[in-house]
Amino acid sequence: MMALVVSASFLMHVGAFNPVSSSMNEYTDTKTWVVDPFIIPPEGNPMQEAIGQPGDFSSYDTIEADAGDRITFIQRPIVSDRNTIGDGSQVHGVYIVNDTNALENERCPVKSSSPCQPFSAGVNETFCAGYVYGLPLVRMGGDGGYIYYTTGELGTLAQMYGIDAGDDTRVMMFACPWRAHCESGMRVKVIVHNVAAEPTELPASQPPSSPSMEAPPLPSTQPPPSPDMEYYTNSVNVAAFNPVSSSMNEYTDTKTWVVDPFIIPPGGNPTREAIGQPGDFSSYDTIEADAGDRITFIQRPIVSDRNTIGAGSQVHGVYIVNDTNALENESCPDTSSSPCQPFSAGVNETVCAGYAYGLPLVRMGGDGGFIYYTTGELGTLARMYGIDQGDGSRMMMFACPWGSHCAAGMRVKVVVRYATTPDNRGLRGAHSTLMYISSAAALLRLIW
Repeated sequence: MMALVVSASFLMHVGAFNPVSSSMNEYTDTKTWVVDPFIIPPEGNPMQEAIGQPGDFSSYDTIEADAGDRITFIQRPIVSDRNTIGDGSQVHGVYIVNDTNALENERCPVKSSSPCQPFSAGVNETFCAGYVYGLPLVRMGGDGGYIYYTTGELGTLAQMYGIDAGDDTRVMMFACPWRAHCESGMRVKVIVHNVAAEPTELPASQPPSSPSMEAPPLPSTQPPPSPDMEYYTNSVNVAAFNPVSSSMNEYTDTKTWVVDPFIIPPGGNPTREAIGQPGDFSSYDTIEADAGDRITFIQRPIVSDRNTIGAGSQVHGVYIVNDTNALENESCPDTSSSPCQPFSAGVNETVCAGYAYGLPLVRMGGDGGFIYYTTGELGTLARMYGIDQGDGSRMMMFACPWGSHCAAGMRVKVVVRYATTPDNRGLRGAHSTLMYISSAAALLRLIW
């Protein structure tokens, strides 16, 4: 009966809230706006509410921003997918409306004979008529993790994709183009002030005022950190550092490990260092984690792409090695006979031989923004994709499968303790409240 009460309270409709907020960056005097969650507004349907951010809303408030501001969109799975592990069932992306008529009438681009299709084989980009992409379409669901996507500076994007509203102001719109999502309210109007009449060159020699980045929290009502992403020329190799760190979550007594940046290790080449996180490293330390822990991978463009706006030139993804031989030898899967190819038309998934995907391949470059990808619980993933170490732990590996990236050092070995346990309860103290509520809710659904 206790579980019934907990489940009922979770499934009951939670009070309305505003999914748009902002925080000021004291170093740059600009704001990071946060849209959390970026899902179809639940409008009274608790099964459509976001895991980790429950509540009801019917639309997104208009954002009135300055040209130097950015927006972070947080992609989360919804309650009805809470027991789905793997691909899930929600297909969401963050695209920019590129249709003047739609912008003038504040509506979605008209559906046409050109629905979302893969843009090019081997690169996880999806073309949708009337849109340009920011974060390509990705499946969300269950314990598959969640994604933070932060745009480039809004002034630059508004110059490219907004419509003139007078007084150095332009109007643009972000939306999810998947099927009826935009029409269902999954869109955000943005008014950008102080937009220069002509595009300006990106500064070429400004060091970042705050090169470090705090680890993003587990799903909560708190906005993500607002890192400074100034552009600079890194002509001198910066001292080596460790790109792997961790922080403890006091509520769940679990860790979030942070891999920042997740790029090909620069190995002494300053042009390959990450924008916003300069420094040199040759490989990633092995992560020794507990089953309830998670990992956040931070995708950033590199210095040599600092003046590239748009698609950029770096193709990176966060995939899980799913090849026993490669794991046993701590090497990369052989993809020569079956390179990365789109999985299915209209869904931005890419199948690569020997891998299972977490964050699909995405182009990174210049002012196109950066991405946080947080995995599901490592115990669950290790039981699915890891190999037994004989001591109650399992070993798994995350890597980028694009080209020779994995072989060049873009991979992280993870040893997960207690991963042979049927679930992740009782590890290092309290278990995740999120998992407890999800399990209780599942019980109620069976009772009903």
